Amino acid sequence: MNEPAPQIADAQILVQQALGRCLLRIQQYEMLLKRLAAHIDLQGPVDEILGLQQKKAEGLQNKTLGQLVRILTDDYMVASDGEGSDAPSSGQAGWFRFRSKMLVSEESFLETKSALTELVSLRNLLAHHFIERFDIRSLHGCNQAQAFLEESLESIANHYFSLLDWAKSFDNIRELLNSALQDFLDGIDQDGSVSWPVNGLTDSLIYAEEALSQGGWTPLSEAIRWCSMTYPAQTLRRYGCASWREVIHKSGLFETRKSIDPKSGNSRIHYRSKPEQTGA
Repeated sequence: MNEPAPQIADAQILVQQALGRCLLRIQQYEMLLKRLAAHIDLQGPVDEILGLQQKKAEGLQNKTLGQLVRILTDDYMVASDGEGSDAPSSGQAGWFRFRSKMLVSEESFLETKSALTELVSLRNLLAHHFIERFDIRSLHGCNQAQAFLEESLESIANHYFSLLDWAKSFDNIRELLNSALQDFLDGIDQDGSVSWPVNGLTDSLIYAEEALSQGGWTPLSEAIRWCSMTYPAQTLRRYGCASWREVIHKSGLFETRKSIDPKSGNSRIHYRSKPEQTGA
């Protein structure tokens, strides 16, 4: 028995709309997964790290969902009773590495990996083999397709919201990455030790000197105010110092002199960079 053409046409429209919703949700999943994958493992010379991060993110744009899932399961997820190992980082100076992992039980790892494999298969079916599986030229085929797509959309949505929960953790990871990178750039090691004489705090004094120098000398009090406004992240506490005089003393980069303000009678400290020493 031939179904009326209008009924089939209406059913086909519903199938097309449902298929579109599934594919759009998968694309959202892929975009989120690419964003997460860009922060799983990052390493390189510190002066190139931001460019390398951008390059890695760009390289992920052409990855398929299957490739992205393998990055997630192979590089990020670690079974609790597995023996994950990290490749040693370069021992050269100025080398930065940040790696993130999620520790899960062996059972959870296998379940998640299996579910993600099914998601990849579902994506491939929807994108490449959907009309091979469902005869949408008939009302019965359209109804079957519609039921399948409704179940598929629910499954895809569950995967997406699970990944979204992971993304919240990755937001914290990204903050840690940015903080660790900034510390590295500012001469602060992971154990909290500070690189002297060159670090972010002494750099800020040099920049203040360039901006405020008067007759070759810079008032320290004015430099402190300028630094707090221009580089608020460069604080004494961050570098384990009690005063700016301690910074000047530890760095060994500056000369100081004390003078008396003729108006207030208070003493004032000025500083300037020591002249560069030239070899004989």
